Amino acid sequence: MKQIRSGDIDAAFCKLCNWYPWIFQDDKSSTCFLLHCQKFIESVRVGAVEEAVKYGRTELANFFGLAGFGDLVQDCVALLAYEKPQESSVSYLLEDSQRELNT
Repeated sequence: MKQIRSGDIDAAFCKLCNWYPWIFQDDKSSTCFLLHCQKFIESVRVGAVEEAVKYGRTELANFFGLAGFGDLVQDCVALLAYEKPQESSVSYLLEDSQRELNT
C-alpha cells in the first residue's frame, strides 16, 4: 500500500478502515498493531519525539503484555532511549524496508 510506503500511516488507517472495517473491530488485531507501531516509528523518524511518546502511551500501551506483540513494542519504545535512534541497535525500524514489511 503506497500510503504505508510513503509513511502516511493515517491515510493507510483510513483506507483500510473503509475497505476492511471488520479488521478494525478488534483494535488489538495484528493489522492494527503493525499500523500503530509504524505510526510510532514514523514520528521518531521525523524527530517528533514528544508526539511519539504521547502516541506510545495511548496506542502502543494497549499491546504491552499481549502474546506475540511484546518484542516489537519493546523495540519501538527503545527508539526513544537514543539521542540518535538511526545509530541504535533498533535502527532497523527506521529503514524503508520496515515500511515494506507492513504493506
